[in-house]
Amino acid sequence: MESKGHSIDECPLREKIEENADRSKDNQRKIEQLVKGDWYSNKDLYKMIQNLTSQLTEFNGKFDKYNGLIEDREKDRELLEKFISKVNKIETKGKTEKEITTNWREWIGWIIAILLALSKLGVF
Repeated sequence: MESKGHSIDECPLREKIEENADRSKDNQRKIEQLVKGDWYSNKDLYKMIQNLTSQLTEFNGKFDKYNGLIEDREKDRELLEKFISKVNKIETKGKTEKEITTNWREWIGWIIAILLALSKLGVF
């Protein structure tokens, strides 16, 4: 009987075998780290620090933008309060002028009536 042997280079499962061998080595390394109490390798820590750095950079950008929005809102609020104050002053001025006009009309009527009464009495 003839053997159907082949070399490792010709093996159809070569890639899977190499992949599993790499996984096995990686798992063995992780087991050794856990046994020694080293939870993360330097490479893992570096990746985590890089990730944290990028997250902090993104957070700082959003935080600065948010602070800018708060400042803009405060400026808008101050401007709105100024406009409300001006509108109130204009309304108050209009009401005052209207009341003065109304009062003068009433008093002018009384003054004319008194002058007419005095002229009828012969004071003038």
